[in-house]
Amino acid sequence: MKKLLLITILLLIALLLAVPASAGSDTTQVRGVVPFAISGVSAVDITSTGATITWLTNAPATSKVYYGTRSGSYGTPVQDGALTGSHSISLSGLTADTTYYYKVESTATIDGSPQTVSSAEYSFKTAASSGGGSSGGSSGGGGGGGGASDRIFLAEYMSPPGTFNRDVSLRAYDGICTLMIPQGTVGKTKEGWALSYIILKPLQPEDEKPPAPVVGGLVGGIYRLEPDGVTFSPPVTIYMLYKENQIPAGMGEENLKIGYWDSQQKVWTALEGCKVDAEKNAVTAPLSHFSYYAVLAVPPAPAAFTISALTVSPAEVLAGQPVTINALVTNSGETAGDYEAVLEIEGKAVDRQKVSVPARSAKTVSFTTSLETAGSYTVRVNGLSGTLKVTAPQGAVLPRFSNLTISSSPALIGQEVTVSVEVSNPGSAPLSYRVALKVDGKVMQTQEVALTAGESRRVNFLLKPEFAGTLKVEVEGLSGTLEVKMPPSAASFSLSRLRLSTERVLAGDKVVVGAVVTNSGDLPGVYNLEFRVKGRVVETKTIPVEGHASREVSFTFTPEREGAYAVAINEQSVTVNVAGRFFGPWMVFGIVLAVCVAVMTTMLVLRKSRQMYGYYSR
Repeated sequence: MKKLLLITILLLIALLLAVPASAGSDTTQVRGVVPFAISGVSAVDITSTGATITWLTNAPATSKVYYGTRSGSYGTPVQDGALTGSHSISLSGLTADTTYYYKVESTATIDGSPQTVSSAEYSFKTAASSGGGSSGGSSGGGGGGGGASDRIFLAEYMSPPGTFNRDVSLRAYDGICTLMIPQGTVGKTKEGWALSYIILKPLQPEDEKPPAPVVGGLVGGIYRLEPDGVTFSPPVTIYMLYKENQIPAGMGEENLKIGYWDSQQKVWTALEGCKVDAEKNAVTAPLSHFSYYAVLAVPPAPAAFTISALTVSPAEVLAGQPVTINALVTNSGETAGDYEAVLEIEGKAVDRQKVSVPARSAKTVSFTTSLETAGSYTVRVNGLSGTLKVTAPQGAVLPRFSNLTISSSPALIGQEVTVSVEVSNPGSAPLSYRVALKVDGKVMQTQEVALTAGESRRVNFLLKPEFAGTLKVEVEGLSGTLEVKMPPSAASFSLSRLRLSTERVLAGDKVVVGAVVTNSGDLPGVYNLEFRVKGRVVETKTIPVEGHASREVSFTFTPEREGAYAVAINEQSVTVNVAGRFFGPWMVFGIVLAVCVAVMTTMLVLRKSRQMYGYYSR
C-alpha cells in the first residue's frame, strides 16, 4: 500500500512539471535590433580578364565573393578576413567576353555572436579583348593620384565616418572633372550611411549614356558620378575644363554651364550658380547630388519680364489736376525685349506704353492722367493696383453719406453680402461723385453716382469674402464689421482601437468586439462598418453620428474551436487567442487526481475483500 501511495504522488508531480510554465500567457518579448545587412553591390573596373566586386555593410565584417559562369554554380570563393564596412575583392584570370554570376558574403560579430549575410546573385560581362574595359588599380585621393581607376576611396579623408576631416579635391583620372570638398562636409548614401567611395567616370563611346541636349549642345564628354543617391551637406563644388573648339557655332563661353541629366524628367538641367573662367577654360558650380554631368552650351534665356513697385503720386489730388503713375519693369532674361504696360482706371484702359528693357536690367514706365469727378479710384498697371483719391475744389458741395448696412453678418466664405449706404445731395445743383467701398483699408469697389439737387439714393456693393475672419467695411467715413466663417465641415470619421469583452476566451464563449466611432466634422453623417473574422465578412452595420460626437459600436461572435482568430472592424484589427475548454492544466490535474483516488479506493476494496473472504493467499 505504501508503494502504491508513493507511486501516485510521483505521478502527480511528474504531470504538474509537464504542464508548461507559460500556459497562461500569449506574450513573447522580442528585443528590436538593426539587422546586419549588405548594400551597394557592384562590379567595377571590368577588363577582359578581371573585375573588382565592391559592396557595403553596416558593421565591420569579412569579405567573400562566390563567382562562376553558370547561375547558381560557383567555384572556390575569393575572400579577405579583414574587418571593414567598405568591401572590395578583385577577381583575376577571367575569360574575355564571358558573363559571370556572383554573390557576396560577409560575417560580422553582433552582440558577441557571429552573423553571416549573403547578397542576391548579380552578373557582369568581361570585355571582348584586353583593354576593352576600365584599367585596374586604385586612384589616389586629394589630387587625383596616380593610376587610371575611376573609383576613389575616402576612408583616410573622413573622421568620423561620413564627415570630411580636411579640404580635399577628387579628380577623374583624365583630369577634366574635379570635385572640391571642404572640411566638415557630410556625405551620405541614399540609405543614409556614411559615404565610403566616389566614382568619377568619363564615359567611353561604347558606354550607355543620356542623349545630347535638344537645344544647345555638349561641350566635351559626359561624366558619371556615383554612387547613385549620394547627397552632400553643404553642397560641394564641381570644376570642369573645356576646349574652345568644342563650343557649338553661334555660342560663346558666356553660354557655358555645368548641367546634370534629370533621369525623371529626361532632360539636361543646368546647375544654379555656374561661373565661367574664360582664361582657364573652366566652369564651376555648387553640386549637392550625383548623376551624369557635362559642360553644356546653353542658349541665352529669352526676355522674362516682371512688373513691380507701383506708385501713385500724389495719392490725393484735386479734380482736374494731373497725377503720375509709375511702375518698375524688370527683365530677368539673357536677351533684351519689349514690354507693353497698360494703365487702367476703374477697369477701363486709359493709356498704354511700350518700353525696351536690356537683358538683366530694369526700367521705369510712367503715365500721367487727370480725373474730373471727385471720389476714390482704383488704378491698375498690368495686375498691380493702387488707390487715387480725387477731391472736389474748395467750396464745392459734397454728398452726404448715412445709414451703412451689411446684409449678412456673420456670412460664410463665398456667400454674397450686400453693403449698402445712403447718398444724398444737399446742394441746389446736380453733382457727381465716385463712392468707394474699402475692406480692411483697401479699396475693393467704386461706383460713380450722379444726383440731382436734393436727391437721395442708396448705393449697393456686392461682396464675396474669400477668407474667414473679421473684416472692417468702410464707405466714405462710415464703417461696420463683417464676420466671415468657414462653411460647416463635412463629416469626418475615425475608428478607435478595438477592445474585447474578456481577456481569456475559451472555445464556445461569446466574444463582444467593441470600438468607438468619432465624427470630427461639423455636419452629421453615416459611417459604414464591416466586421470580419479571419478575413471573412461576418456582419455589416451603418450608423449615423452627429457632428463632433462619438458612438459606441460592437459586434459579437462565438469561436467554436481553440486557436488564433484575426478579428477586424474596417481598418482596425486584433488577434483573439482562444483556449480549449476541457484540457487546461488544472483540468489535467483534476483528472489525474481522480484517477489516483479511484486506484487507491479499488486497492483498499480488494485488500478488505482478501481479509474478509480469503480470496488471495500470500
